[in-house]
Amino acid sequence: MFRQDMRKSPTKERDLAMNTKYAASLNDGLDGGLDSGQDSGLTDGVVQMICEDRLMVAGRFGLARAVRAAGCLLAPEAGDRVLLAFVGEEAWVVSVLARSSARGALALPAHTEIRAKTLEFHGDEALTLKSDHLRAEGQTLELRAGVMLLAGKLLAQSFGVVRLVAGKLRETALRRQASYGKNREETLETAELSAGRLRVDCRHSARLRAENLDMKASELLDLDAGHIKIG
Repeated sequence: MFRQDMRKSPTKERDLAMNTKYAASLNDGLDGGLDSGQDSGLTDGVVQMICEDRLMVAGRFGLARAVRAAGCLLAPEAGDRVLLAFVGEEAWVVSVLARSSARGALALPAHTEIRAKTLEFHGDEALTLKSDHLRAEGQTLELRAGVMLLAGKLLAQSFGVVRLVAGKLRETALRRQASYGKNREETLETAELSAGRLRVDCRHSARLRAENLDMKASELLDLDAGHIKIG
């Protein structure tokens, strides 16, 4: 028995009528085949065209309108050889036997979960992940690469502790702004600062201590204070 909505659909009624005729001819034509009273069977065919969710499949049974079965994860394309199942008055593509091209796509439900104890994805040449929103969650996240490139309009980071260890570190930016509650930097060897202009503003006090201090100005050295003490 078919559902009431299937009986009312002109497209589905046309498909059922066509597939009923092809299933009957299939039963009569299969070697060692089905009993004449049984209206189901398996055969192969070639996808001729795809119209929305319907696949036109041609074979020794003629031409049938079929629907991709839920278990057929590899989406059929025109030219593919498929395994076709006639169940009652319906035709289903249950598997893709041979591809007509080197490309393929898995057609999964709108919400799909893949669960495994260990899961690996391998791309011999390239592996691409695309989504409007891509999220990765885990206790530990490792990214290892010979060369790592990150590009985007905005990078926002929020961490409890950040530790960066590198043999060499180079930063290039048109503008750089940093804000710290407390900042402490230590250079073990030599620290060099080169700038077109250098301005240091301190709200309260500034202290500069050194065993040897060398200050040179090629034109002007201006010291201005309410009280200057030297020595």
